[in-house]
Amino acid sequence: MPLQTQHYDLEDEVQRLEQKRRDLAAEARDLDADDPRRGEIAQENNDIETWLDGLEGVLDPPEESTVPQFEAVTLAGLAGGEYGHVEDTLVDAALTRGDDSVGKGAERVHLVAKGTVDAPYLDDEMGHERQVAVTGSRLPLGYLKWAENRIEEMSSVGNGERESFESLVAASSETEPSEPAAEN
Repeated sequence: MPLQTQHYDLEDEVQRLEQKRRDLAAEARDLDADDPRRGEIAQENNDIETWLDGLEGVLDPPEESTVPQFEAVTLAGLAGGEYGHVEDTLVDAALTRGDDSVGKGAERVHLVAKGTVDAPYLDDEMGHERQVAVTGSRLPLGYLKWAENRIEEMSSVGNGERESFESLVAASSETEPSEPAAEN
């Protein structure tokens, strides 16, 4: 059973992400040019641009493509066992091929297939392997990255308010003087 389920109107999601880009631009504008947070903001903006490309690609796909056109999707976070099934499936496939590692792209496709509850490109009669094949072969990368982000966010049961390690390091270096090295 999924941890959380969310229905997304993709036009609304595009508008939300465009607003987020404007907010990030305003935040970056107020920072000094050498502030490391500017780079973090720029990376977040790049991620959003990729997601927007994917969402726009399924909202209005090129006529000659096999990308399905759809305006809404329902996604769900994965419980530990569901996530474990994805990992086990990928590791087994890698070992069968003689590889000792699993690629991020394959993991993304499996997570999106497993975390998609309702979408016009999937059929209730499809088994997991067929869902993976359709997800990986018909959807744009930007859409897959967006859906993966949404699914991973819903898979977390924490409140997401934990301070990043980089922030802790920066704060400790500002408030705690470093101790001199011990002399021998």
